[in-house]
Amino acid sequence: MIKAINALFRTSLSRFLAVGALGSILNLTVFFILADKLGVNYNIASLIAFVLAVTQNYTINEAWSFSGGAKFAFHGWRYLTYVGGNAVGFILNIGILNAFFLLGPWRYKVLAQAISIVFVTIFNYFWARSVVFSRKRSK
Repeated sequence: MIKAINALFRTSLSRFLAVGALGSILNLTVFFILADKLGVNYNIASLIAFVLAVTQNYTINEAWSFSGGAKFAFHGWRYLTYVGGNAVGFILNIGILNAFFLLGPWRYKVLAQAISIVFVTIFNYFWARSVVFSRKRSK
């Protein structure tokens, strides 16, 4: 069983997606509570959810997804680069989210947020892999 789990998470992509799933759970939970339950504007709810999830995701990606077995260390510049790239992803997310709401009302806004996250994940992976955690920048 342990060997199967280790094999599943052998690549940075599979680890990134696992971390992204955790970030998505955090993002969607915060978004649901704020937008659907408390009535906070969906753009504000999305921003708050983004900040919490991107910080969690950076920390886990730094420690596990792209570490190459190195000991965890927080790198301020790398964190800012990660947040910067994810901020572009956030802008894409807000654009997609608002496009959904222009098409009509959603009973649960969190569903539109979930679909937006799926689209943005592709951009975020390539940004993290090629810019933030590239082997050249890590050395």
